[in-house]
Amino acid sequence: MMNRFSIRAGAIAVAIALVLGVALSAAPLPTVAQDATFLAGDEVVVFDGALNLREAAGLDATVIEVLADGAALTVLDGPREADAMAWYQVNTADETTGWVSGEFITAAAADDEFSVGDAVGVANGPLNMRDAAGTDATILDTLETGTEATILGGPTAAGGFDWYQIELAGGETGWVAGDFLGLTSDGTGDFAVGDDVETTARLNLRGGASLSGAVLETLDVGTTGTILDGPSAADDYDWYQIEVTGGETGWVAGQFLALDDGSSGVPSGGDFPIASFIFVNVPIVNLRDDASITAEVLDQLNEGDMVTVLDGPVAADNYNWYQVAAGEGHDTQQGWVAGSLMSGGIALNEEAVVLDGPLNLREEAGAGFEAITALQIGDIVTVLNGPVVADDEFLWFEVESGEETGFVAGRYLGMVAE
Repeated sequence: MMNRFSIRAGAIAVAIALVLGVALSAAPLPTVAQDATFLAGDEVVVFDGALNLREAAGLDATVIEVLADGAALTVLDGPREADAMAWYQVNTADETTGWVSGEFITAAAADDEFSVGDAVGVANGPLNMRDAAGTDATILDTLETGTEATILGGPTAAGGFDWYQIELAGGETGWVAGDFLGLTSDGTGDFAVGDDVETTARLNLRGGASLSGAVLETLDVGTTGTILDGPSAADDYDWYQIEVTGGETGWVAGQFLALDDGSSGVPSGGDFPIASFIFVNVPIVNLRDDASITAEVLDQLNEGDMVTVLDGPVAADNYNWYQVAAGEGHDTQQGWVAGSLMSGGIALNEEAVVLDGPLNLREEAGAGFEAITALQIGDIVTVLNGPVVADDEFLWFEVESGEETGFVAGRYLGMVAE
């Protein structure tokens, strides 16, 4: 199976220097305010280890373990303010859960995000260009936000980042951390009101058309929206006001936008029909008593768990929330989950699309039964019956694909895009 779906926080100047390698002088170090928040389900890494993983949010909480620089984490909850810091509940690679300060984590680099020949720009500078991949390599130059370059090689993993060799417009070459780059659009400055667009880098949605505009939220790569106004020139960018799909309205730099052609054909987590089945798509999802990240946590659902949609969506805290029924029999529990952390939306007697493949269509419900054929990503099936509990980790549905009928693991199916 392919990897599942998978925001950078600011930090004090010392932490930024350790990540980006910005040279420090003997002058006093200013504090840099955190300009973005992480959301449940975000994949992050420790960038200024060793970092204490604590039982609760706060410097007085018991230390569970010490995380090394580059340690991979998944955000479960937060932010929660304590001791003048924003804290996040995270899950480690070995399934240990605890709280860390948001000042010392950063978004995990996306696998193979860039290819040789890609035109990129610095999405969050200043960024040091080095003579090799790694934060201990010699600094060749410091690149400001908006600096354009071409990918020559990479990615090379080092120090918790994926590094790329780039060439600047003047011919200078070096290595930079890919987390701080974004694809540049050939159509920068050429969007019209009403155009559907998507982001090509993690970038800030701001309250005004400039780098000094208040940060409303940080948009992930592939976030979609609609152009409302612009372009407005400021700070060497053409800025566009966009309405984020299911979210806020604000301004973004057009350099990191591209026209959205809808080519994925797969809904991006949300708009699930009532009575449909949806699946947890991240390691842990909180089941809450209301549609909000501040609502009480009733229970925690694990990756692959299935729930039934009862109501929604309700927009709150940058999520579309769904009321669901989890469990079965006397153990059934109702609560709310964030739709972007779920997948599926399949219903009996309706068509569904294969989200992750190749997916085996089997004679009976269970991974041990013979495969009739392998379904590919994008294949359409009709859901006939289910769910069926088998002696493995999956819930199975009987489906019809062309002339064939068999069983597939339901968590790899989703709604057909209309």
